[in-house]
Amino acid sequence: VLDRLVRNKVRARFGGRLECMVSGGARLDPDLSGFFLALGLPVLQGYGQSEAGPVVSVNRPWSNRRHTVGEPLGGVETRIAEDGEILVRGDLVMDGYWNDPEATARTLIPPGPGEARPWLRTGDVGRLEEGRLVVTDRKRDFIKTLGGDMVSPAKIESLLMAEPEIAQAVAAGEGQPAIVAILVPAEGMEAGLADAVKRVNARLSPFERVRRWLPAPPFSLENGLLT
Repeated sequence: VLDRLVRNKVRARFGGRLECMVSGGARLDPDLSGFFLALGLPVLQGYGQSEAGPVVSVNRPWSNRRHTVGEPLGGVETRIAEDGEILVRGDLVMDGYWNDPEATARTLIPPGPGEARPWLRTGDVGRLEEGRLVVTDRKRDFIKTLGGDMVSPAKIESLLMAEPEIAQAVAAGEGQPAIVAILVPAEGMEAGLADAVKRVNARLSPFERVRRWLPAPPFSLENGLLT
């Protein structure tokens, strides 16, 4: 019944022959990809960056673990540094930044004895789980509050923007007593912001919770708030 009434119509809007879609560039909430999967539109999360050719790993249609970014591609090695940073090695890794040896030295770990290629410092934090890569944060994006707690703004922002009342969100609080947020309400849903924040806070640890927030106009290229 669901196929006849919903899924077939949705698939038809995509041409009727869509096998899957690949998402990258930012974390994809598993609940969101699950929504599309339920509609018959498999969304596969992948991971990569320009310095790595640019694809490091991706889920496959026949093996899609939505909370991960999939298994590394053939010929790609990954490992996790002591501080949690994801390191990548293989022929896909760049030789260096053009005319910028200092940036190259900060980003590439020179090959050790018997090694042919350098390790790339991705700047992302994650873990390996049964051969699959799980990306949790950007290494440089952590917020350290006044109490010394380390908080991931990306996690908080993704939870906020998953609420129907919130179109865009920015979390802040470096060196401050608590986390605050700037929220762009979805059209016509300004009155629901407080309830949305309350729902998100219920899913966060006490030190991660948004204590204060302000509404704001949409972030756009035109007003200079997006690059």
